Amino acid sequence: MLALMLLAIFALSTVPSLLIIRFVPRSKARLRYGLAVALFTLSVTPSFLASGILAVPVPFGAVLLSSIAALHPVEAFWTLRTWPIWHIISFPLTALVGAFVFMRARPNYSLKRTAAGRLR
Repeated sequence: MLALMLLAIFALSTVPSLLIIRFVPRSKARLRYGLAVALFTLSVTPSFLASGILAVPVPFGAVLLSSIAALHPVEAFWTLRTWPIWHIISFPLTALVGAFVFMRARPNYSLKRTAAGRLR
């Protein structure tokens, strides 16, 4: 049951980055993919949420959204402060995975050069 809940949270965390890809104009491909990777990194980076005496792994987007919904943004900063070494490693690695996913697994021909040397 916990695995299904974490999978649902992960799936919901990827929605903002997919919406950016959909709605930012194709003429601004670098902006579109930069924003998508940034939102993917912010929302999907694995983090921990204190749950009593345990720490439950959740995407950072879930921590951020719950702190915004509760009007208590200090929770997100507390999470970053509690596990600083973990986040220093996990944010760049998630950004690399996001860049790979959005640039390689989902091809975008607007980032390829035309015969004149410009980006499409």
